[in-house]
Amino acid sequence: MNKITLSLIAIFAILALSNCKKKTEEPVPAPSRSTLIVKSWVLTGATASPAVNGLTNVYFLLPPCDADDQYIFKADKTIEVQEGSSTACKNGKPATEVKNQGTWSFNTDESKLTFKAGLFNIQADILEMSATQMKLRTDASAFATLAATYNIIIPSGTKADLTFTAQ
Repeated sequence: MNKITLSLIAIFAILALSNCKKKTEEPVPAPSRSTLIVKSWVLTGATASPAVNGLTNVYFLLPPCDADDQYIFKADKTIEVQEGSSTACKNGKPATEVKNQGTWSFNTDESKLTFKAGLFNIQADILEMSATQMKLRTDASAFATLAATYNIIIPSGTKADLTFTAQ
């Protein structure tokens, strides 16, 4: 009887242990780009390739009153460009004054971003997008009107890499 009891206990123990599985945690899906973009962004870097007027870092060519503008991407696919915090071009205007309004959209797989607001009509490849940073690559001809304002000549075929930081 002891052999049968011990055998049954051993069989039940083996069966019980073989059914124990570690619970695997379900991976948390990364937020979609449609979710990540909805916030306020400030342009914090701009480079050109090939060089424009001998320069690859073209961010500093922007006047301070334009360089700190906030680009507010809203869930309803609209965008507002507001004056930044710089006092250089305020002329008594509040920092939240809307300079331009427009729209934004992604292509189907969210690898490209298009936004139109004021002088900007940008269609860009998304190089990186996180909760804190967005990097885009676009044809620099999108800035032709803006460049003409500052007497900057953009060579044909120039690409611009834009870095935005979340606010």
